[in-house]
Amino acid sequence: MNPTKETILFDDALTLWGKEFQIMMAIEEMAELMQKLSHYLRKNRKVKYTEIASEIADVQIMMRQLIQIFCILDIVNQQEALKLNKLQQYIEKAKRGESADSSQS
Repeated sequence: MNPTKETILFDDALTLWGKEFQIMMAIEEMAELMQKLSHYLRKNRKVKYTEIASEIADVQIMMRQLIQIFCILDIVNQQEALKLNKLQQYIEKAKRGESADSSQS
């Protein structure tokens, strides 16, 4: 789906159900992904990858809606770049046998 159709779709959802409801849906979708991943670990990995993929897709859709609701695409992109850079630094330190100064966030 191209961004214009997606934007319209998300606007329609916002108009129909409202900002607060969509935020709650995002929280619920994240919880469902957490539960599916927990089941994967707890049940000796007897969860189908398609189930995990479905929950990830739901979360990704809701994250894009939140970005649109709060008009924060540029900020999210900037934060993502910073966090990827931080991850790269942690990996490089780990490869050199150094410990990271702080935990990932």
